[in-house]
Amino acid sequence: MKKFLLIILSICMLVNCQGINKSNSKYIIQHQQQIHNQQFLPNSIIIPKEQLKLTMPLPMQPTTKILNWRACLAPLIKEIIFLKEIKINSIILVDHIHNQTNGNLDTSNATVVIKQILQNSNKITLISDDKIIFAKHALGLSSEDSLGSRRKSIELGHIVNAQYVLYGVAIGDTQSPQINMQLMLVRTGEIIWHHNCIITH
Repeated sequence: MKKFLLIILSICMLVNCQGINKSNSKYIIQHQQQIHNQQFLPNSIIIPKEQLKLTMPLPMQPTTKILNWRACLAPLIKEIIFLKEIKINSIILVDHIHNQTNGNLDTSNATVVIKQILQNSNKITLISDDKIIFAKHALGLSSEDSLGSRRKSIELGHIVNAQYVLYGVAIGDTQSPQINMQLMLVRTGEIIWHHNCIITH
């Protein structure tokens, strides 16, 4: 009888232990699964790289103001065309406008406007740029040298067989420069016309 009870007791203990082990194993598995799931939980929102690029505002570009050369120069050049001294096929050497303002100023457009208006008059013959450059080199001048000197203008005019020399200079502020122009008679060196105007935008 005692032996039988011992056997039953042993069986009960064995069954309880297995139950406990099964419960513990189930608990351990659930705990490990929770840890595993937590490891794959995102800590932060994943944003595509394209959206991460900050859209920085573009720097403001300085606005370039365009000078209205024609509005200022056209009336002056028309005065020259209708001068009594200017006859049909008068030969004029147009020197480029020189910059003597307080900063950098591209005056090439001013020279282009002057030549265009004179050519369109069908009354004036202009000395070509190639001849002017050649004549300046003959006088020991560079193509960019100014004809501010009357002596230089007369010598250059004689070399290219010009009757008149038209030259000018830009002075004052680059934002609103003043153009001073003179027309010289090559034969005598006399200034037969001079005028100025303010360039606006």
